[in-house]
Amino acid sequence: MKKIIWAISAICILGLACNKTKTDLKQETNSSVKNTRSTETIHFNDNDYHIINGILTFETFEKYEKIFSIEDPNSIDEFTTKVKKSTAMISYTETNSAEAQNGDYSIIGNLANENGLIKIDDFIILIDFNSKKSYLTKTENIQDLENAKNGGVNSNIYSFDFDIDLLDEMHKIKT
Repeated sequence: MKKIIWAISAICILGLACNKTKTDLKQETNSSVKNTRSTETIHFNDNDYHIINGILTFETFEKYEKIFSIEDPNSIDEFTTKVKKSTAMISYTETNSAEAQNGDYSIIGNLANENGLIKIDDFIILIDFNSKKSYLTKTENIQDLENAKNGGVNSNIYSFDFDIDLLDEMHKIKT
């Protein structure tokens, strides 16, 4: 009888030890998970860029244009790498198609979040890589952008094909 009690005790202790190891592994894994509800600042070329609630935010058109006016492609890659390494955002290329990762849109795919969102100046932009369209609004209502992407109509949403210069259009809308 004592042997059975010792055997049950040993199994219980072993079971508790295994569960503690699993819990420790879960905590370690969760510490590397990205928190898209946080704010993070990326310092690059003497400027601060912010990721707020999982969206890379360029406070002005000039800050956005400054990134793309850099002549050294390695510098642009350095910036996109910093964004991808951020713990406050999951980039589109981390979760979506190989075309976005390797194609013509790899840079913007690294800057947009997993839903294709990016903020420039007063505009939130939803980039639909599949239909090659961008939707933008000056309101903070992301659901309106999603609805427009899915065919809904809203007077606060502007839609543009990828071949249109989006910054020019945003400047026109803003004035």
